[in-house]
Amino acid sequence: MDNSASKNNKQVTVSSGDISTKKTSDKNTAIQLDKKLKESEIRYRRLFETAKDGILILDFETGNILEANPFIVNIIDHPLNEVIGKKLWEIGLFSNKEESEQAFIELKINGYIRFEDMPIKRRNGHIVEVEFISNVYLENESKVIQCNIRDITKRKKAENALIQSEQNLKEQNSNYSNLNKEYAVLNDELSNSINRIQHINNDLIIAKVKAEESDQLKSAFLANMSHEIRTPMNAIIGFSDFLLQPGLSQKEFDRYIQIIRASSQQLLSIISDIVDISKIEAGQFSIIKENVDINNLMNELLLIYKKIGGTKKLKLRLFTDRPDNLAQIKTDGNRIKQIFCNLLNNAIKFTKEGEIEFGYKTKANFIEFYVKDHGIGIAQKDQVIVFEHFTQAKAANGVLNSGNGLGLSISKALVEKLGGTIHVDSELGIGSSFIFTIPYANKT
Repeated sequence: MDNSASKNNKQVTVSSGDISTKKTSDKNTAIQLDKKLKESEIRYRRLFETAKDGILILDFETGNILEANPFIVNIIDHPLNEVIGKKLWEIGLFSNKEESEQAFIELKINGYIRFEDMPIKRRNGHIVEVEFISNVYLENESKVIQCNIRDITKRKKAENALIQSEQNLKEQNSNYSNLNKEYAVLNDELSNSINRIQHINNDLIIAKVKAEESDQLKSAFLANMSHEIRTPMNAIIGFSDFLLQPGLSQKEFDRYIQIIRASSQQLLSIISDIVDISKIEAGQFSIIKENVDINNLMNELLLIYKKIGGTKKLKLRLFTDRPDNLAQIKTDGNRIKQIFCNLLNNAIKFTKEGEIEFGYKTKANFIEFYVKDHGIGIAQKDQVIVFEHFTQAKAANGVLNSGNGLGLSISKALVEKLGGTIHVDSELGIGSSFIFTIPYANKT
């Protein structure tokens, strides 16, 4: 055998010994690892069993409880055999199934979930405050979920006690501050008492002046009203006596009847105004809304007042800005008509010649009605008071105009009841424009 063969045989022998030694070493290493793993498992189990926090191990796919330590069993007051295999909500950790399932979905997505203050319900019905933290981790290459539940009831009580203590301190400080403020207010009230008495005296003086003015207005109103009522009453009584005279012609009879009828209507109008103003002041005035064809209403007024204005040779003109098929609104048609009658009567009364225009325009969410005349007009200082009860604008010579002074105040109350406003633009000797608006409501 040559040297080369000898060398090869020697190398084979050494290599076999190394393999044997390595196997022995690997076996020893495996034994040591197994021993350490068992020791680690024992330590983990000891920690798991003795932990001062509740611990639950959940199946990652189903959420079923796989393990539970004694602490969590004690917290929820459920035996271990009733915990294993259950869902969290079934042992009181969530208030309902939907809330638990939503939290489980969030945990699987994010791998972590935490509730700093979570009330759980024990089997006996008592509520325990806990901190709930849950993580996803790998165990033997499989995902599992570990939930740590810490009882924070004592901490919550301490926090609540601290909050209450702080609240009590704040209340004490607030009470002290309030006392100081009260003392300051008392001092201010004492120092200002003389000024208050003086103000009261001034208010009494002003109230007295206003009461005297009101009495004067009412006296003037009653005197004027007495005249307004007597005028048609005298006509009714006088011409009724004429009807009793023998030998009356048919022409005279018809004329007297017409005068009596016109005077009766005038008297009825005065009485109606008094009744209306009484209802308004008593809060018994009502509005009845219904579907109204506003163009028909305007045309009716035009026919009526053309005849009335014709006796004074006045021209009446009507303006409407909506076609008949779009002229239906929801409002109180009778009250709209009553307002126009008051305004048109005044326009005809105070216009000697020329034209009177009335009608409406639609603007966004309201309708603007108006009556425009070329009459005597109203002074600037009287334009504010013409809508008040028992007041009338004076003519240019300073004498009160005829009428009961209630028409415009009634119109103002009606407009406001309909949800609108009314005002006047006027100039002495030029004419007046009375404008009122109501909300625009389509027919429904």
